[in-house]
Amino acid sequence: ALSVDMAGLVPDSRLVILDDVGHLSSLEAPQAVTDALQQLFDDL
Repeated sequence: ALSVDMAGLVPDSRLVILDDVGHLSSLEAPQAVTDALQQLFDDL
């Protein structure tokens, strides 16, 4: 998929895929977005 290819071009990037979520991920799956962001910040 294009998102996988794009993530592979950015050093130290991470790709989080949320199943059954559209373009408004923070509204459709707020806890999943929060969890992904928290993991990102924890890893810094």
